[in-house]
Amino acid sequence: MSNTKMEIKERYQVVITSHNCAYFLKRCLESVDKIFKNKNWILIFIDDGSTDHTEEELQRITPNLSYDFYVTKKLPKAYSVGMAKNRALRIAKQYEKDYPIICGMDADDEMGPDRLSLYPEMERLNSKFVYSGYKIFRNRDTSQVIQSYEVSIHLKFAWWATLFHASLIPENGKFFREDFKAYEDIMKWWELRYKEGVEIHEVPNLITHHYFKRTPSVSTSVGPEESRKLLLEKHKIYPVPDFEECLAVCNERCGD
Repeated sequence: MSNTKMEIKERYQVVITSHNCAYFLKRCLESVDKIFKNKNWILIFIDDGSTDHTEEELQRITPNLSYDFYVTKKLPKAYSVGMAKNRALRIAKQYEKDYPIICGMDADDEMGPDRLSLYPEMERLNSKFVYSGYKIFRNRDTSQVIQSYEVSIHLKFAWWATLFHASLIPENGKFFREDFKAYEDIMKWWELRYKEGVEIHEVPNLITHHYFKRTPSVSTSVGPEESRKLLLEKHKIYPVPDFEECLAVCNERCGD
């Protein structure tokens, strides 16, 4: 990596795509606002073809938030989560100069207490991409902490565990693969590290996100074939550790 110091303004874009998550929006956005209060930030919100009362909830909640401004659009349902995120990131790219740090968020979760603790390390390391651990909730009373070292080898974390610089987004906005039904985040991190040569920096001992494991969800509704696809696509780019063992597990789950 070049020793040239990159200017990373501490100005953020919170980027959210949402499909029928009206019920969770209040908790989600209030958790964001709690973390970002007294910071310079904007909200990019894409309603991904919702048929519930998402629009009404946004109108009720957003006037009370502390953002500099927000952009919201309702678009027809995307055919994949990657496509939905890319449509949001295409908008985010327009604000790269003034708000260069991308903070992805899922509409049915809550932001963790340490998300912005990633920033000092981003600046210290002169890094375009940092991540840390998170907490999984199966209900409000049962949770499991996932430390960053547990997901570092296979880069098994979503965009809500990261901060990354908007310069990583191409001009056309196609950041994530759109042919994945799930796991588009993990695929992208692998491409960044092993195809594009981006240094991905682990920051230990932080809780960046509260992930609520719900059924159904995108990750729970896809079959094991999607896990095998992810494994094979990653392995084409760079050898996956324990590839044969991982493939055997995928094949067993797929019934091969």
